[in-house]
Amino acid sequence: KIIDNNDIEKNTYLFFLVWRNFYTKSLILQHLKFYNIHYFQRTFNLDSFCAYPFKKYLGSMKLIFSNSHEKLVTFLNHLPPTVKSIELGSNNANEPLEVGCFPKSITNLKLNYWFNQQLEKGVINSTIQSLTLGKSFNNSLIDSFPSRGLTYLDLGFEFDQPIFANVLPKTLKTLIFSDRFNQKLYIGSIPKSVENLTFGGCFNRDLEKDLLPEGLVNLTFGYSFNKPISVLSSYSDCYSTEENTPNNNIDIMIDNITLDSNCNGNEEYGNNNCFKIISFLPYKLKSIKFGSNFDRDIDFGVLPSTLTSLEFSVVGNFNKPITFGTIPNSVTNLSFPSQFNQPIKVNNKNCLPPNLTKLSFGRYFQQDIEKGSIPSSVTDLCLGGIDSNQVIQEGCIPDSVLKLKVGENQIFKSNSLPDSVYSLQGLNAMYIREIPPQVNSFTFLDLNDPIEYLKDLPRNVVSVDVGGLFDTREFERAIIPSHITSLTFGSLFNQRILPSYLHNVTNLKSIKFGIFFNQIILPCSLPDSITYLEFDQRFNQILSSSTLPKYLKTLILGNEFNSVLKSNSLPINLVSLRL
Repeated sequence: KIIDNNDIEKNTYLFFLVWRNFYTKSLILQHLKFYNIHYFQRTFNLDSFCAYPFKKYLGSMKLIFSNSHEKLVTFLNHLPPTVKSIELGSNNANEPLEVGCFPKSITNLKLNYWFNQQLEKGVINSTIQSLTLGKSFNNSLIDSFPSRGLTYLDLGFEFDQPIFANVLPKTLKTLIFSDRFNQKLYIGSIPKSVENLTFGGCFNRDLEKDLLPEGLVNLTFGYSFNKPISVLSSYSDCYSTEENTPNNNIDIMIDNITLDSNCNGNEEYGNNNCFKIISFLPYKLKSIKFGSNFDRDIDFGVLPSTLTSLEFSVVGNFNKPITFGTIPNSVTNLSFPSQFNQPIKVNNKNCLPPNLTKLSFGRYFQQDIEKGSIPSSVTDLCLGGIDSNQVIQEGCIPDSVLKLKVGENQIFKSNSLPDSVYSLQGLNAMYIREIPPQVNSFTFLDLNDPIEYLKDLPRNVVSVDVGGLFDTREFERAIIPSHITSLTFGSLFNQRILPSYLHNVTNLKSIKFGIFFNQIILPCSLPDSITYLEFDQRFNQILSSSTLPKYLKTLILGNEFNSVLKSNSLPINLVSLRL
């Protein structure tokens, strides 16, 4: 008999009947509290885990073990069923893993750094969905995995073994090759199911047609890769010999034809002087990232029409010409590397796709920027780095731009910054007093000393970032305008803040410290007006109600924070705490 439990009014009544029972309610809240505290990853050794009283609330854990392999296997078989994710750590332990040692409740597994043993068939069972191999692992993977189960595989760091067809599971969605991997790949080495593929730093092997799975969505190459991503093929190769139709094995057929002087427009299929460009890239790709060494021609039609993001390494070497249509119209995010210095308008045709929303040029980009050469769809624009020296004329930057990053040596003519820009990064210090009135956020260039120019910020700028390299002992000389509401320190800043430094910044609401900041917070050094306070990874100092702002509402602490936080050490207005 099927019981109808869809009576909302009745169910609501029953819920509140239970909820209003004080004892039952307190038990529910207590279990929720324990769950929130103990569910996320905790680190144990074998003994500390056995003594841990809250095992049933664990969902993820890291286990540090030494030489007792037998004890480890016993432990794994007695894990509570709530544990879905486990990371094995060790002190140089490198013992073989036994078949059946991992319970079927485990779905995410990360092996320890030193593990470098053959994964026998059955060790990785079909219930494990995510596997990260240790940094030292470098063994053959033949017969190591079930045909189905894994959806995520990270091959660690040292792995450099051949991967033949059908070795990896057919269910893989994400595959990350190790940094050392540089083996020849075969058709079928990468399962057809893979959607996210990352090659490591050493990979620099030739690609070929059908090598990459046709369903691939995101593709990342490492720093060494510098091989062609397409090939010229004659018409006789592009069409089957049995029928006068395109060969179905070719993923992408490009519309344009390159003819030599003898072809004379003859499009007869058997003429070997007529060519088409065959791309090695799957036609469903949405994102491609090239590493620092990539510097190959990208011909018209090689990049798939589904592509939305094309990124070159920030310090990359790519510096090949681009022409109209080289980058498909579908691309909305485009980042050029530091070495790129090619025209973006050729023969009065714009070379950039018309639907871009984010566009970034690198350090050495020095090409003239003509009016209309940057698409009117761009909202986030980086015009280059410290070596860019263009003169920016009125109208060169489209009115669509909201966030703008510029170089120190770029010269801006009158009215060259559109009224749409509200966030400005960079700009030579000589222009600071001329920041347009609509700009409310400003980031100093790393080469400019903010100490000298903070006082010159106009009243419309209420959010300021002092730059990533700022770490001067002369911070006490800084005159921060009282109208500033948000202050961000860069990654290198690690100076003690005395009470006198910020006491005049009466409107300050937010402070963010960078990754290396780890100074004692003195009483009254942070204004009580601050409601948002963020520390980064290295911060690990004692905090108390006397050192934290009185009206603080949000407090964010980094990964290395492990000081004791007592309930009476936090401001009474705090509503959000993130560790």
